[in-house]
Amino acid sequence: MEPYSAAHPSNDALRHWEGLYRDTKGPLPWEIDQLPEDIGKWAALVGPGSSVIDLGCGRGGHALALEKLGHVVTGIDFSASAIEEARRRAGQAGSKNASFEVADILTYRTSRDFGLAFDYSVLHHISDDRIGAYALAVERLLGGGGVFGVVCYAEALEDCGRSVARVGALGNVIFHRSYEQVCAIFSVGFRLVQYGSSRLGPRKQHAAHSFTFRKHE
Repeated sequence: MEPYSAAHPSNDALRHWEGLYRDTKGPLPWEIDQLPEDIGKWAALVGPGSSVIDLGCGRGGHALALEKLGHVVTGIDFSASAIEEARRRAGQAGSKNASFEVADILTYRTSRDFGLAFDYSVLHHISDDRIGAYALAVERLLGGGGVFGVVCYAEALEDCGRSVARVGALGNVIFHRSYEQVCAIFSVGFRLVQYGSSRLGPRKQHAAHSFTFRKHE
């Protein structure tokens, strides 16, 4: 299987990710039953009733969990199959304040200013040549003082001086970046308000960064 980057995808990349969501009937490795602690922490910073966007929402589990906590949530993902399933689940749950759109993070446009944007396990799929455009896209989505939360894989132990790329089990490229590298990506337009370690994977087997940024007023 050829590896592909997740953001601003080529046709081949889109087919790769679309195929994963279309053909995988059970949960994918990043789909877990409970709302991750990191996302709950970010949501608490903006309070119930806030406008939230889930970047790379997949099948909508996190977005629907946040709606139950009182938030108004938009989920975007470039996989039409993922969004179709998210909408199905939303309808089944009687959702009133969660909506889902097929969209590319780098080109998505809306007139709404969100209080919270979060990325749970997308950043590490974005290649170095597109990471600046990604940061600008996030900044555009947030109102002044808005919160941006991101959890991504930590740097590979064997090489902490640069972005270390590897191909995951499902054929997607994963970029391992250091704390300093991620901070540099969001050094313009944001300030770091909290940092901690996290874990990713169905067995929490992968070391990860957890960042909370706030957009400048």
